Amino acid sequence: MAVTVKDLAAVGIPPQAAEFIMRAIAEAAAGDAYTLPAATAASLGGVKMAANVANAGESSATDVAGVVSDLNALATKFNSALSGMQAAGQMASS
Repeated sequence: MAVTVKDLAAVGIPPQAAEFIMRAIAEAAAGDAYTLPAATAASLGGVKMAANVANAGESSATDVAGVVSDLNALATKFNSALSGMQAAGQMASS
């Protein structure tokens, strides 16, 4: 038994949604694959999950040299997070 738009409407699916579902079923049956577009600054799209960057943790610095070292480590982690988001398509790369 083939499902129709009327069948979907009869179970409470709005007509526009029913038509969309029927189109999707027909496309899937025809072998037409959906390709998720990439996200851009102007349009929605799919992005990948960025790699995990471990938390920076608390500073244990007791002098200026220690603070500078901790600050450099924090900058490295921050840059790693930015690079990961750019590689995943979550942020434009410059």
